[in-house]
Amino acid sequence: MWRVNCTALLILMVPMLSYAQALSDPTAPPRVIERSEAGESSTQRLKLQSIQWIGTERSALINGERLYPGDKLNSYTVETIEMSQVTLRDQRTNQLITLRLFGFAKQRVSPAARSGL
Repeated sequence: MWRVNCTALLILMVPMLSYAQALSDPTAPPRVIERSEAGESSTQRLKLQSIQWIGTERSALINGERLYPGDKLNSYTVETIEMSQVTLRDQRTNQLITLRLFGFAKQRVSPAARSGL
């Protein structure tokens, strides 16, 4: 009798355990669904993972690499590192790309790129 009750109890607990695993973490940062452009491959995606300030020195962790202003990552150069965003310049198109922590990446075109310089 005891063995049957333990088995029934375990069977009833399994759905509750799986429900508990599906709950979201209320302390996690907001989830953002990444948008990819039509011609963009997954290897070209840039993901800003963190920004670090030590004194006046700023660095950013992008795609697993620690970068400082002026550093290069593929065809991009780190222009600025601010409190919650990093601006990169695409050397091929001279386009500025802003990566934000916990947000969508926005692209800005510099005046020089618009004029064709």
